[in-house]
Amino acid sequence: MNGTIRSVTYTKEFEMFYEKLSPKVREKYDYVFGIILTKYVVSTKFVKRLEIRSFTRCACL
Repeated sequence: MNGTIRSVTYTKEFEMFYEKLSPKVREKYDYVFGIILTKYVVSTKFVKRLEIRSFTRCACL
């Protein structure tokens, strides 16, 4: 199980988006997924930044 405490389901759209990312940006996404999937407690500041960026990204599309 690799220390994973949560399960995540990825959409086809996300998989296509992820494949197009540069290796450096992909590494950043992997870092974030690692935190979300393996830590019981995630800092509120960290989660709020994720939420804000998600809404900002959606507004730009």
